[in-house]
Amino acid sequence: MGVAQITLFDSKGIARAERLTFVNKDRQLKISVQTEKEKYLPREKVKMTITVRDEKGLPMPANLSMSVVNDQLLSFADDKSGNILSQLLLQQDIKEKIEEPAFYFNTKEPKADKALDFVMMTSGWRRFSWEKVLEDELPVINYLGERALIAGTVYNGENSTPMAGVKVKVYNGVEVETDANGKFLLKKVDLTSPATLSFNNDGYYTQTQYLYDYNQNMTLYMYKKNYNYGYYKNRSRVKSSPSQEWDEMAVPMSAVSESAGEGKALRMEKAPVLPGKALNKGNGPVGNAKPQDVLAVEQKRDKDVAKEEVAAKVVASSVADRRFDNKKKEALDDMEFENQQQQIQTYYRARVYYAPKYENQQNVETRTDFRNTIYWNPNIEVGYSGKKTIEFYTSDDITSFRTTIEGLSNDGSIGRTEKNFFTQLPFAMSTKIPVEVATEDFVSIPLTLKNNTNGPLGGVISISAPDGLKELATIPSVQTIMPGAAKTIYLDYKVLDKIGYGEFVIGFKACGLGDEFKQKIKIAPKGFPVQASFSGQEIEKEYTFEVNKLVNGSLKASFTAFPNVVSDLMKGVEGILQEPYGCFEQTSCTAYPNAMVLDYMNATGSNDTKTLAKAS
Repeated sequence: MGVAQITLFDSKGIARAERLTFVNKDRQLKISVQTEKEKYLPREKVKMTITVRDEKGLPMPANLSMSVVNDQLLSFADDKSGNILSQLLLQQDIKEKIEEPAFYFNTKEPKADKALDFVMMTSGWRRFSWEKVLEDELPVINYLGERALIAGTVYNGENSTPMAGVKVKVYNGVEVETDANGKFLLKKVDLTSPATLSFNNDGYYTQTQYLYDYNQNMTLYMYKKNYNYGYYKNRSRVKSSPSQEWDEMAVPMSAVSESAGEGKALRMEKAPVLPGKALNKGNGPVGNAKPQDVLAVEQKRDKDVAKEEVAAKVVASSVADRRFDNKKKEALDDMEFENQQQQIQTYYRARVYYAPKYENQQNVETRTDFRNTIYWNPNIEVGYSGKKTIEFYTSDDITSFRTTIEGLSNDGSIGRTEKNFFTQLPFAMSTKIPVEVATEDFVSIPLTLKNNTNGPLGGVISISAPDGLKELATIPSVQTIMPGAAKTIYLDYKVLDKIGYGEFVIGFKACGLGDEFKQKIKIAPKGFPVQASFSGQEIEKEYTFEVNKLVNGSLKASFTAFPNVVSDLMKGVEGILQEPYGCFEQTSCTAYPNAMVLDYMNATGSNDTKTLAKAS
């Protein structure tokens, strides 16, 4: 799966045409996410099940990363960068920059496949460099892991000289022999999982090494099966000395050291006697006792004396040979005998992402947890069942969260998926309040309360109506809603003859949390507005007008006199004055009338301070 370079050759082996294409896009790792429900309460536990399958629908083990982030934050950011699919399969194989690379792997985009093919035809540069490939002139591999090489040198443990002819073999793999300089080289070694490397030579102990990474500087010593060993006593090496030696009988070193006294030299020509082993006077202990058996005898005795010290450390092959006489500080850490392998413990110090656990469901009166990222895990290990369950808690935020999961399976397949879920209050309140009513009307306002929890929900309603609305029926302030049910209450009012504006407020509190709805209402007179205006040149004049079919409480009169036409004009000028806003074009359009009014008032000497202040 990924970008493939296809070149067409003619019969003479000359490249004639070439293009890039994206192959096997459908062979992605299929990752699906399931939650118990779509909507959760604040601080409620979310149990999320991750299922991983290959393109054939078979369960696959995988290592995934997962994040749960506020979806509104991600939508606002409008991130156009790539993801794991585009980074590993597309962007690294194309020379040009790919705009919005994640688009080509979006399963919700019907044109993604066709657009990706267009990118392959236009972004791949043609070079026809097949001559180098055909002549095996491959690029230089700079990184050790890419070479897949295991190399080293094998020495004779007795005299530290290189050993030739040692058979070096990877378990269930290729076998090579060391050259005259004791060097060996293994190519194309697969270390996707740890491998075992064995060293064999006639008359020598078989050595084994665990391979965790590619090493081209291995050093290993081979030891003859009849080689004589000294060993440690209480982890302090006992030195060899030619002044004392036993030719026919081998005894435990601890016994000899006690008789010889502390600090005295000692030399052993034969291996120590083991419990239950008979002695052959001419050939040493029967049964071909190995050094590790001798070590086990001494360790058993030491274990009773220093049990805590022995348990705290990893004991390797504590075998020393005569080379310690010349190299007192040399250690044989690389030496491992057959069936005795040194166990190395390593530790990975990973940062743990903080996430609160709201195990005790308590009523929260004040919401304080508004984290944008409520869960993050860089390494989720999915086993061979292909399923993994993740648990975490939501925050106090009432929003939608986007879960993003991406990663690799054991066979290198790549996958990615997203899923959204929502958080909501324990209850939901909805209502429809009119923005304008007329006098003498009857208004019925619906109020719907919904219980989003799994148990009965009790709460208190609070209602504040304008003075122009008269309540016709009293509603109980305490309301109880059954689990998962909704309840609708109708608030009935009569509109009084009180013209003006008022604010209608409805609130509901439950589980320590509350919700409130406010709406400004205009109370208008019933009927249609009628206006009358008069003008004349007389200094004194009396005007008469008649009011017909007056609606009670709707009569309103005002009187304004303009001594001249300019005064009347200035009254209209106030309507074109406004505060500048917006971009350059909008600001210019709103500021120009203000400048014209100021210029006119300065030219006419107007003393209308109110209009002058508004225009300025």
